[in-house]
Amino acid sequence: MTGVESVGPTPMEMAKSLLSRRIMLKDALPGIIRNLQAEEESILPKLKRSIDRHQKSNNAVSELKLKRDALQKEAALILKDVKSLRTKIDESGGMIRLDPNWAKIGAMFAQVGPSWPQGWPTRTPRASKEHFWSFGGSILGPLSVNF
Repeated sequence: MTGVESVGPTPMEMAKSLLSRRIMLKDALPGIIRNLQAEEESILPKLKRSIDRHQKSNNAVSELKLKRDALQKEAALILKDVKSLRTKIDESGGMIRLDPNWAKIGAMFAQVGPSWPQGWPTRTPRASKEHFWSFGGSILGPLSVNF
């Protein structure tokens, strides 16, 4: 042997290998390209349907958001009115019960004395600026008293 030993393929072997690879690709690539084009054609309708569904969903969400925003603006105006009415009611001493039965009960106890029986509704403040009817620790619902 000579002083230089070759470790890999010779240049002629490399050229033959590259030539055979190029010939194989020349024969195979048209079939691969046709398969990819057929796959693209089969995927395009699905893609278009998907895009249409997505666009339809986006439009529906957009319409709902516009409706929500309009209703929130309307609710803000109503809420402002409610708060001002609530303030006026609180400043004037609270709600007035217009039920004639309550008036009869109040008149009856005004004649009897200042103490109300236990369990009868009394008007007591439970939180700042808020007045509720307390029913002696139980929820009685609407009361009706017949005299």
